[in-house]
Amino acid sequence: MHAAPLKPEKPPEKPRLAKVALAPPKPPQASPLLRARRDLLLAAVRARAASLRPCVPGDAAELRVPVRLHVSKTGAVKSVEFSGEAPSHQLGDCVRRIATGWNFEDVELPSDVELFATFALSPGA
Repeated sequence: MHAAPLKPEKPPEKPRLAKVALAPPKPPQASPLLRARRDLLLAAVRARAASLRPCVPGDAAELRVPVRLHVSKTGAVKSVEFSGEAPSHQLGDCVRRIATGWNFEDVELPSDVELFATFALSPGA
């Protein structure tokens, strides 16, 4: 008997992977509780904004002051930064002095937060 020569086996083909374009992940939605706390914090900031009126010179028109408030979990305002065009030195110092005295402990924040806001300030006592 004569044996037929063995043919080398081909390696198995690798499965081809289809190229799929994935959409970027959607940002996680804030839970209803976090949205409610954010809304409470915004309302508390609006309520305290009137305390900034003495910072505005009496002859000034309404001033728009964009800020970033760094609020600790305990509710204390740790710092105030001005975004966009910086206000005058006097106005900036006054806003910073008053706003860093604010406390939002009644809002019960889950963590430290940064809050962006634009104060529309008009003169007044």
